[in-house]
Amino acid sequence: MDGKRVALLCIAGVLGSAFIGYCIYFDRKRRNDPDYKRKVLKKRKSTLRQNSTKVIDLNDPAVRDQFLASQFELANQKMMEGDMEASISHFINFIQFSSNPKVALGTLQQILPPALFKAIIETFAAVMKAKERSELPKDDVD
Repeated sequence: MDGKRVALLCIAGVLGSAFIGYCIYFDRKRRNDPDYKRKVLKKRKSTLRQNSTKVIDLNDPAVRDQFLASQFELANQKMMEGDMEASISHFINFIQFSSNPKVALGTLQQILPPALFKAIIETFAAVMKAKERSELPKDDVD
């Protein structure tokens, strides 16, 4: 019994070492390929293009309405999934970019649970304060 165990451990060790050697060999072969850097850059650029953020022209009413509808949908979806932080973030986007934020707030107050609406109001107030602070002109102190 003990001899079989030692033999199995030796076989496992040899196979493990062979696998690691195989991985190292092909990794070195891949990295030494003259086109490796070009392939990596091409893949990174394509990934960047796919993940790049699209700039939305919110001055166009149709585009703005579509954006607001998508934000409202995403907020509801995240709320149903239980991801309240993401839901609040999307609701705040909905409020900020709507043509009349007061009407948007009134609508949300009627349809959302009070606790969620309170969290949205608190977060929205913090966002607006931060926005005001960043827009204040900085005094030159010499």
